[in-house]
Amino acid sequence: MADMTRAVSAMSLKPVLTAENDATAGMSIAPIALNPADKTYSATTTPPGTKYAADSVSLSGSGAATHTIDLTDLTDVEGIALTGQGLEVQEFRVQADSDNAAVIIVSGGDSDPYELFGSGNSMEVTPGGANQARFNDGLVTIDGTTAAIATDIKFAGSGGDSFSYEIIMG
Repeated sequence: MADMTRAVSAMSLKPVLTAENDATAGMSIAPIALNPADKTYSATTTPPGTKYAADSVSLSGSGAATHTIDLTDLTDVEGIALTGQGLEVQEFRVQADSDNAAVIIVSGGDSDPYELFGSGNSMEVTPGGANQARFNDGLVTIDGTTAAIATDIKFAGSGGDSFSYEIIMG
């Protein structure tokens, strides 16, 4: 379905798609910015990277606003639904638009938090800024089925603020 090389607009990753967002069938993902080692992920790399999701979001409303993503209910760059169930976040990047009124705060979601930065911790991205983190199999498995549910990442800022994010899971 996705037999091409495609650069993601306004982002830093260049997914090399050769199958339906499934590295087990030959897809590899190669970050090209902020990446001196030219890291590439696949089903056979350590750590593995088999799923890639990216999106651009505008926070709606006025005043404080939030947006939560569920790692078990994402869409890839081709618009195909995907789940991170049973995987770990290996790399995460968020970029805030330069004309934002406030910082974008990234944290675990309110109901089923996936704690990228440890329990109760968050990361702030200033207007025009970008933060990227590589976790090397250091996070918990994305789990939407047991009592230890960990699936949600929350983005908080001001209504009208925009940001883009990228996630590699494996």
